[in-house]
Amino acid sequence: MKYKTKGTCSSYIDIEMDGDIIKSVSFTGGCNGNLQGISRLVEGMKAEDAISRLKGIRCGFKPTSCPDQLATALESMLAQGHTFGGNPVVCAGANVVVDRLDQSFLAQVSERAVQLRTGLAKLPHVKNISGIGLMVGIEFFDVQAADVLAACREKGLLVLTAKTRLRLLPPLTVSEHEVDMALEVLAEVLGTMEPTAPKEQA
Repeated sequence: MKYKTKGTCSSYIDIEMDGDIIKSVSFTGGCNGNLQGISRLVEGMKAEDAISRLKGIRCGFKPTSCPDQLATALESMLAQGHTFGGNPVVCAGANVVVDRLDQSFLAQVSERAVQLRTGLAKLPHVKNISGIGLMVGIEFFDVQAADVLAACREKGLLVLTAKTRLRLLPPLTVSEHEVDMALEVLAEVLGTMEPTAPKEQA
């Protein structure tokens, strides 16, 4: 996941997870030595443990810090679409969904997937669309997925990143109107973005 930070000297955090275990962390920008130290210290740590230690740390008079932003990024990964989402409560909910699946429901999901993918293909900067059904990855020609994510969240649309791609994971019950609203936000965001060069990793 590539996370765009807010209110810090660092601009991005790249995080790789294995379940709920942090495999690697890399900051772009910021105090290189200190952030390398933080990155190595959290490697191999459970995300929840890292969050409990880092959340709320402030840098000087700022309301946040690079460690605090890392905690926020980890919370986002655990809350949305990450493999750790396969906990007992979520699995119980998934069992209920599977029990209720029928041809009518699946046809509705397919219709929404076609609607979403057709709309995404018409948007500026979009290079490639991958994934299955409503699970969508978007590759861009000349903008950063993390920048798109940040702009979408400012407008109330929750999306994810997967390395260099924007990731969409709407619920299977998403409506036609909700897909239209999401496409409108993405069109507005992408329509105002200027091409950017790839960012170097710290």
